[in-house]
Amino acid sequence: MGCQGKDSGKWATRHDSCRGCGTTERPHRARGFCKTCYHADHEARLRKTPGGRRVGPRGPSLRSQIPKPLMEKLYIERKLSLQDIADRYGCTRVLVYYLMKDYGIPRRSHSKARRIAQRAGKVEYTVQLACGGKRRIRQSGTSINTAFFRQWSPEMAYVLGVFYTDGCLTRTQNGYYSASISQKEPELLEKCLALMNCDAELAYRPNNSPAGGLYTFAVNHQDVCRDLVASGLHPRKSLTIQFPDMPTENLRHFIRGCWDGDGCICKSGARWQASFCCGSHAFIARLHDALLLLGMPAVKLCRDRRVRVYRIAWSGSRCGLLFRILYDDVPATQYLTRKYVRFRMADSETS
Repeated sequence: MGCQGKDSGKWATRHDSCRGCGTTERPHRARGFCKTCYHADHEARLRKTPGGRRVGPRGPSLRSQIPKPLMEKLYIERKLSLQDIADRYGCTRVLVYYLMKDYGIPRRSHSKARRIAQRAGKVEYTVQLACGGKRRIRQSGTSINTAFFRQWSPEMAYVLGVFYTDGCLTRTQNGYYSASISQKEPELLEKCLALMNCDAELAYRPNNSPAGGLYTFAVNHQDVCRDLVASGLHPRKSLTIQFPDMPTENLRHFIRGCWDGDGCICKSGARWQASFCCGSHAFIARLHDALLLLGMPAVKLCRDRRVRVYRIAWSGSRCGLLFRILYDDVPATQYLTRKYVRFRMADSETS
């Protein structure tokens, strides 16, 4: 039942009387109609079928208004939605749907329809800001280099390493993928977005845990997500991820991305130590072998049985060697500054 404006003296909140018959005696139902006129209008809408019947009591049939060539032009070429077409011709979305079905015009997938809606500025959401406020964002459609993960390069290997460690891949029941990365500091995410030529919004998710809030972004483009799957990324990867095969010249860039995600470089007392932790034994064993190939000495692979995490570590002058392997001739756009600075300090103090 529609809400009547008794306090304001009006028949309804936005209407002084019924749009259909002008009465104020019968109660307001919806859309400015009294109960009787609302049911009459509802029945008239139900009688509008695309099989040649009239759109209105005296109007032309919907089929004559929108012949098949025009429907194809509106829906396929101009990419109007069913609701856009319905609003243009004064009918319901359901009628347009059945007319398209009668014409044999296939509907767009949900992901494609959403991208079109984003470009039209129809998708909005609210993000939490680090300062504590909120901001309303209207999506215009995320732009990204859709071929970024299809060919190996230093940039691609680095971003893939970040996805392998700090990334998350989810799959819906409909088979659609979404890839995201979350970090406590925005720098790494901003650099990954820049390398992918992606304009996805960077959001902040507050958290009451001691770790604090997280910055995050998501990529929902299905071609990009399928390329990530083809590279070896998969949902619930923490304990089962495998080290990907790649050209040798890209190994150090991939490992640097992994280190920016789950690696550590710190100073305990007077001694520097660089360590990497992972829940997948197969992954960290291959990563250790890859570093041996690049010139690092072998170390023992340790396991923390309490949390099922595997760990490798180098200390002293070997931290400087790892620094030179990972960072020599690498631009600032391809590393996390905080870890780079610590590695450089370890190299200068141990060389």
